[in-house]
Amino acid sequence: MHLKYKVVGIICLLLISVSLGSSLLNYYHSIQSSDAELKERSLPLSIDNIYTEIQKHFIQPTLVSSMMAHDTFVKEWLTRGEQNPEKIYTYLNTFKEKYGMFTTFLVSDFTRNYYHPTGIIDVVSPSNPANAWYFDFKKLPEEYEINLDFNEHLSRGLILFINYKILDDEGAFMGATGIGINVSYVYEMLKRFRETYKFNVYFTNAAGEILLMEEGLKSADSLVAIEGLASLSRKALGNESIQFEYQSGVDHFIVNSKYIPELNLFLFVEANTSDFTGELKKNFLGNLFLSLLVTAIVAAIIVFTINTYQKQLESLAAIDPLTGLYNRRTFDSHFHTLSTFHRRTGAPLSAILFDIDDFKRINDTLGHLTGDAVLEQVALCAKTAVRDSDVLARWGGEEFALLLPNTTKEEAFQVGEKLRHAIMSHTPINSLIRGGLTISLGVSTFHEQDTLNSLFHRVDQALLRAKNNGKNQTVFAT
Repeated sequence: MHLKYKVVGIICLLLISVSLGSSLLNYYHSIQSSDAELKERSLPLSIDNIYTEIQKHFIQPTLVSSMMAHDTFVKEWLTRGEQNPEKIYTYLNTFKEKYGMFTTFLVSDFTRNYYHPTGIIDVVSPSNPANAWYFDFKKLPEEYEINLDFNEHLSRGLILFINYKILDDEGAFMGATGIGINVSYVYEMLKRFRETYKFNVYFTNAAGEILLMEEGLKSADSLVAIEGLASLSRKALGNESIQFEYQSGVDHFIVNSKYIPELNLFLFVEANTSDFTGELKKNFLGNLFLSLLVTAIVAAIIVFTINTYQKQLESLAAIDPLTGLYNRRTFDSHFHTLSTFHRRTGAPLSAILFDIDDFKRINDTLGHLTGDAVLEQVALCAKTAVRDSDVLARWGGEEFALLLPNTTKEEAFQVGEKLRHAIMSHTPINSLIRGGLTISLGVSTFHEQDTLNSLFHRVDQALLRAKNNGKNQTVFAT
């Protein structure tokens, strides 16, 4: 693998490791903090708030039922033979309207009449299954009960009844009275608890039967039927107030339970931890995505920077900085490629070496800056005089080398002459030195057994002859 990709890979791995590690650490810490917040603050405070709301919505109706059952007027009216039933209709309607109840009722154990604010709606009978609630309630040792029942005379749906026994001074059973609350209202209240506090709220009796719960919250009708909760139900129902946890499938719950003596029910408030950690998970994934994005951007910047510097280094290694031509090292590489191609195909290959005549005099009289400018202009002129396929390089000092692929010795000689005339008549050069500039050139062709040194030894000898013969000429090596 290329070194730069190894470097980028290591840097990216380090960035991802740091990002992933910090994100996981923060996520784990947030989860722990969320659980601690639920156990130590949110659930205890919320169950108190919910209990306060229940006092308003449930306990008040229970107190109303108790008030009706202990009212002297009710007891005397029953004792006197239930005369003037309009009085009890008015009485029941007054409580219904005053406290905003769905219904109020009274059942006399003497006549079995079922009194309602609108009149007598039924006569309860042991033989009627719909009236079983009354006779079951009569047998209970408790003074009151809360149950869900269906009454065809009042509503098409379930009604939450709070039934209270009417007892005479000796404790004998005289009948039952109480109030009814529409279950849809209760469901809305429980739903509001969930939406307000993000907690599931439900009520059970001492046997663990779930009496009140938001519709669709759980499919079970008792604690023992709930996965993960069955083994804890006895513990939960054996304490007036307790906090515990259980696992149901992939869901983890933290639960606070509280016994409500006024209702003789247990209140359960549970938090599904996923409801509170979902946002944390989103933040974790968002941070992780952002980290990966930043890592990708950093990696791209690193690759871009490395490539830029690499190109600059390659350019410095391949190009002569003054003239912009290939340097000697790059020229050697091109020669190796072209000579291999020549040996394989037999295509002609020629070389030219040219030198600026009397360049030392230019440096001595006009200065080295002018000399450098002359070298630059010679390079520019030579570029325009040769083909794109030709390899032009600064050989060293004021010497330049040229490889001419697919070029015979006669054609190479003509290229040399063209180059000599072009430089001699190049206006920018003439302006720099206030006169014409000449060059001497040596030309040779590649032989089968040639190396770079052997070829350019002949070219260099031809250049020397051009110099010795008076300069400003092209000489072909024999």
